[in-house]
Amino acid sequence: MESAARGRSNGTADSERARMLREFLALNDAACPVCGYNVRGLVHQSCPECNAPLSLGVTSENLSIGPWVLAIVSFAMAAGFDGVVSTVLTILIIANPPPIWIPYAVVGMFMTLAIASLACVVRVVRKRKRWAFQTRRIQWRWALLCLGGVFTLHACIGIAFALLAN
Repeated sequence: MESAARGRSNGTADSERARMLREFLALNDAACPVCGYNVRGLVHQSCPECNAPLSLGVTSENLSIGPWVLAIVSFAMAAGFDGVVSTVLTILIIANPPPIWIPYAVVGMFMTLAIASLACVVRVVRKRKRWAFQTRRIQWRWALLCLGGVFTLHACIGIAFALLAN
């Protein structure tokens, strides 16, 4: 009995949502979020172009995932690169132990960078909600700062080790 009443109320809520969507689209231009087709005047709850289901909702441009993903990818790529380099160097050192300390320092540096980069990935993921409170412009600034910082740090370390090797 209770599930039947819940089914009716859910059906009523669905028809109410469909009605509000039709009323909104009768007066406003809106693009399908999947394909970009203008769905103004739509009478069904799906896009006529791509058949994606549509619903009326409230959103925020601060929920743009692009800058957040760029920040994560910047640190994740650095962690992957540093992890691979330190693994390859460790294998080479085990196979042919060098008489000087420099290769050991290089491996240590790359392992430290890999761990630090992974820590940054974890921090960015955990701070997702705080990230969303920033405007898109600030989000992109932070993301580009992460990318530029990772690149600059790795370039400087690469140059330093190249000079040290000579």
